[in-house]
Amino acid sequence: MSLKHIFIVFSCCSLLSVLAQAQSSGSLTANEQQFLQMAAQTHMTQARLGQMAQQQSDRQDVKNFGQTLDQSHTKDYETLTAIASQNGATIPKGIDAQHQSVIDGSKNLTGRKFDKQFLHYGKQLHRSVIDQYKHEASQGQNAALRGYANNTLPTLEDQLNKVQELSSGKAMSKTKHPEQAPASRYASK
Repeated sequence: MSLKHIFIVFSCCSLLSVLAQAQSSGSLTANEQQFLQMAAQTHMTQARLGQMAQQQSDRQDVKNFGQTLDQSHTKDYETLTAIASQNGATIPKGIDAQHQSVIDGSKNLTGRKFDKQFLHYGKQLHRSVIDQYKHEASQGQNAALRGYANNTLPTLEDQLNKVQELSSGKAMSKTKHPEQAPASRYASK
């Protein structure tokens, strides 16, 4: 084998090694980077709205749901941050103007007015991201990001179902709206 052939074989092996390393390190496509940005904004916004619900709602079921959103979306943001870091990408550390306007629209509301707006936004935000998560879960090229989307999707769907239930009034706090006792219970004997 000539020196020229050895050089070509060595060059090909080196190129394949670089390509394999790039693929295993999980470099992200432009679509995956957009998904990262969208998911990060969603998690920060939902966590913040959840915190607000705990303070501004007068319904215990909405407060409890707010706590669930805060904890769940904070955890998911941390997971997303780790995936981004592993892939040499960055995600936003602050809420953008579009999502901040959602928060600002609820800042000065309390009680029923807050609940109505919070539940409306909750439905809108969850509906808008679920399709994007489904797409990433089925079409994403990066295994870690695809796995994250697959793992997070059921939680988002559960949260959408819960916000719809809360909106319909089915889950209203019994301490806030007690059921009437039957009249016969208090009848004199």
